[in-house]
Amino acid sequence: MGGTPEEIQNIRELAEIDAKSDESDDYMSGSGDEAGDHPSRSKGKKEEVFYTEGSLELKQARLEIAKYSLPKAQSRLNNARLRREKSIQEP
Repeated sequence: MGGTPEEIQNIRELAEIDAKSDESDDYMSGSGDEAGDHPSRSKGKKEEVFYTEGSLELKQARLEIAKYSLPKAQSRLNNARLRREKSIQEP
């Protein structure tokens, strides 16, 4: 049904990263509940990048992984949608 345990774990990790990114985006844009509570906002400090960008090789490797895994994930999702629709339609 799902895939190898490694693929499932990778998807879980990506989902966690995505969820954390969404929370961070909400916080940084001021749409979260804590908007305005951050000290740097009240002092008018400039926002800084808080991560170190990887090398070009790392970026290329990540792109290759995405090119390989995203079509497979899309196919799995489409198949799951079809199965769900089929189960809903059956009595």
